[in-house]
Amino acid sequence: FSTIDEEFEKYEEDIDTIASDDLDELDNDLDNILEDFEEINFEAGFNEITWTTDTQFQNFTQKVNEYVTDVKAEIGKIEDKLGDAEDHLGDEDDYDEVEDDIDDALDIISNGYIDSIDDLRDYLGDLANELEDRNYEDESKDVEDVEDDVKSFESEIDSIESKLEDMQDDIVDLEDNHNDKDDILQEMEAICN
Repeated sequence: FSTIDEEFEKYEEDIDTIASDDLDELDNDLDNILEDFEEINFEAGFNEITWTTDTQFQNFTQKVNEYVTDVKAEIGKIEDKLGDAEDHLGDEDDYDEVEDDIDDALDIISNGYIDSIDDLRDYLGDLANELEDRNYEDESKDVEDVEDDVKSFESEIDSIESKLEDMQDDIVDLEDNHNDKDDILQEMEAICN
């Protein structure tokens, strides 16, 4: 029988790939979305404070930055939980913790992360409507384009979520299989003795 340590080794690489590659790519895509927003050209003399009387849309560039920062913070929390999982994979006594770490990461995805992305998308949508109402139609369309980017960005987390869910199921099966193997080995030892 292979040891549980040997079988768990491959999960360290899988988790590292998600934390180092997939989540970094998510972070970079978010930077690109923010950059696209900041590159929207407003007419000469446009003032972010005086253009509307609705205070929630004044200083909107700063507010969009804050929403993006919130999303990045949730990505950081997911990375931290996967880091915990990697640490626990290095110690056989902590293997039960790995499932909990992945569960915590999934919980962050389905709650804090999704909520922060929804907040960003909703704000962009409301901002586009306010711009249109104030007759900034070209700028409104540009903001809608960024909103569409956020909508497609939302689906990117789905593949990460699926990978983690599959890994969690595999880890539970792996632990169950090794418990069964331990029982078989103990029975064989008892027969031999």
